[in-house]
Amino acid sequence: MMAAMQEGLRGDRCTGWTPPVYGMEGARPLDEAENPEDDEEMERLRKELRRLEELLSLDLLFKIGVLFYQGAFDWPIQEWCEDAAVDFGRGLNAIKTLPDVYVALRARACFEAQKFSDAVACYEQLFRTRNEPGDRLHIYNAITRCLDMSDDAPNLKIWFGRLLEEFPNEEEVHTRLAELEARTCNYSAALKHLRMEVELYPGQDDDWKISAILAISESSEDWEEVKANLKQMSAIWNPIVDLLRFHWPSFANMCEQAQEEWIAAFWIRGQASREDSRRLTLYRKAALSCATAAEIEIRNRIFIPFQKYVNGSTQLKAGIVSLVDPALQRFLMGGRPEALGEMANTLNSSVYGRHPLHSALCKFTSDFIPRFQAHIPTLRRIANFRNAATHSSTDAFDPDVMMEMCRTVISSIACTKAAG
Repeated sequence: MMAAMQEGLRGDRCTGWTPPVYGMEGARPLDEAENPEDDEEMERLRKELRRLEELLSLDLLFKIGVLFYQGAFDWPIQEWCEDAAVDFGRGLNAIKTLPDVYVALRARACFEAQKFSDAVACYEQLFRTRNEPGDRLHIYNAITRCLDMSDDAPNLKIWFGRLLEEFPNEEEVHTRLAELEARTCNYSAALKHLRMEVELYPGQDDDWKISAILAISESSEDWEEVKANLKQMSAIWNPIVDLLRFHWPSFANMCEQAQEEWIAAFWIRGQASREDSRRLTLYRKAALSCATAAEIEIRNRIFIPFQKYVNGSTQLKAGIVSLVDPALQRFLMGGRPEALGEMANTLNSSVYGRHPLHSALCKFTSDFIPRFQAHIPTLRRIANFRNAATHSSTDAFDPDVMMEMCRTVISSIACTKAAG
């Protein structure tokens, strides 16, 4: 490349108007220089054509440097790009008047050589000379591509922020910011960006929205907010409801909160393809939602009605003080509801325990939900799964098996419309 530059800069060796280095003025050919009778109009047209040719060439070189979409100006193997990055750098240092397209080309060579920080530094220089919005947007996209490839999340957020300052309506930027915020567990900021993207482009296909929500949901502490956004942004939420109502009659009898857990689980499970690296994580998340749905239904159909039943009996209320089941005792005295594992243990104790309240719970359950007691061992396995999944130790549990167990348990109790 340097040899070509030098050749183009030597007037005594130049044989034509088009210089090897675009943007640098070449020498005038001797045969034309010695012909003073050239037609002035023809000379003007020649100059205009040369100017247009150079502009087109410079624009093409700039695009080669900054465009990354699929099939756009594929570059050769990495070793060649490493040499090109060095040569472009030497040329730019030696010839200070080279057009900025060579900075773009050097940046692209650095990128292809996987020298991403050098590429970003070169692209950043282009902001000094490029004022056209289209060019500047290309530069922003090139910089964010470099930072994405180098997994530099902090600087990637900074540059996405700068991009939005200049191009506030640019598509998918808020989505990328949502994903970046989710990586650092800043879920409120992630969902804020997601909502802004939806406001800007409400008619888009919703697959990317769901993917972003699922990425957030993998370890989100605010699962209720994730579900709310999933319900709001997914175009197939209601069709899932119709599908479940048709194929699983018990679903229609579940309370709204349990239904939403099951719908979310159904959708998350369907999003996890076999090739997805997050597949097992999403399967566990779906199974956990099913376990939560089972917990809600058991509490609404057994424990809350039983609490009202005990409060209506002076004799049973008097027995609360002597109850050796602390979780049930606290709940009956107006404390917090029992968790799934506590309810499973209490129900198991009701079958084998001797305390009057345990016996009353056993009779209450068998009278009102006769098929349920046979599934108490299954419920205990679900509780063990949820406890293990909470601590990320689910190797011994198959999430799909757990989801089927939850469906079986819910089917055994959801024979009538829940009061909740």
